[in-house]
Amino acid sequence: MNWIAMGVLLFLGGIFHFPPQMSRKLFGVPVSAAVRESEEGRGMVRRYQWAIWLFTALAMGLVTVADRWLPWALVAQIAVAMALLIRMRQQALRFALPSDRIHTTSLGLKAPEIPYAWLATAIPVLLIAGTALYLSQHWDQIPQRFPIHYNLWGEADRWGQKSEKLVYGLLIFGVLLEGLLGFLAYGLITGTRRVRPGSPSLKMLTANAILLLLIQLHLGVLFAYMGLQPLMAHSPAGWVSALFIGVLFALVAAFVIYMVKLQAAPDDSPDNTPDATWRWGGMVYFNREDPALLVERRLGIGYTVNFGHALSWPFIGLVSLVTLLPMYLFR
Repeated sequence: MNWIAMGVLLFLGGIFHFPPQMSRKLFGVPVSAAVRESEEGRGMVRRYQWAIWLFTALAMGLVTVADRWLPWALVAQIAVAMALLIRMRQQALRFALPSDRIHTTSLGLKAPEIPYAWLATAIPVLLIAGTALYLSQHWDQIPQRFPIHYNLWGEADRWGQKSEKLVYGLLIFGVLLEGLLGFLAYGLITGTRRVRPGSPSLKMLTANAILLLLIQLHLGVLFAYMGLQPLMAHSPAGWVSALFIGVLFALVAAFVIYMVKLQAAPDDSPDNTPDATWRWGGMVYFNREDPALLVERRLGIGYTVNFGHALSWPFIGLVSLVTLLPMYLFR
């Protein structure tokens, strides 16, 4: 499993490598092009990136000794990267462009056009619901004891006794996760500030929405397949597990490469989110005066929720359910 663990750590290192100069900003702070291209600005980016790769190398070394340390190495890698981003953002604030008022925007102009986007949410949910119905119709054929966990090679390493919770638990979790991803896709398509047609910002917004919709379809097939395991007389083939993981990694990798390319393209779309509305080191956006549900991240790639928006509460509820429910269903 070491090579898989190494790949995960390298992938995360690559993700954290890019945020410093994303979206015409320096560590999430709007600055002039002169500051970004100055020796001091470039030096800040270089120091951050050297630190990221040094710690990534340390995490990989830890996993080489024992791959059971992978979860701790991942947590440490993410925590260190977040701490570094917050620290560097504090240093970049002294170069911030002036902002003398709270900027908000209407939801006019151009929105992403994704025909039949709702199908990407409806199809996975129907697929999972159909799987649950099929299981209920064949309940007597489910053995009293069946595998409930598989390793990366598709081999059963944990078993459980037949119960409604174990049979339907994964499917319930799948529906909630699909609902969370559908909520985010809905927010991107209908609840983001609109931008100039043909601009990199519109392409970025559309790409984020398409990625979410593709992941929904991918996970819908995965949950349906895994949900049928209690009825199957064999463990899932190792190549099936590898295929699902590989497709997911390929989707995310292609998305990141495309986002980096878009970030380098000239774009005159304004940020419209003043520094005062970004909390927790620029990671949390809170602005009750902004009608947008989702806004472009200051740090990293993609969009984040406006926690000052009324619909942010259902989002928090869904995230809490998706996070906590597995502790009850699969303990």
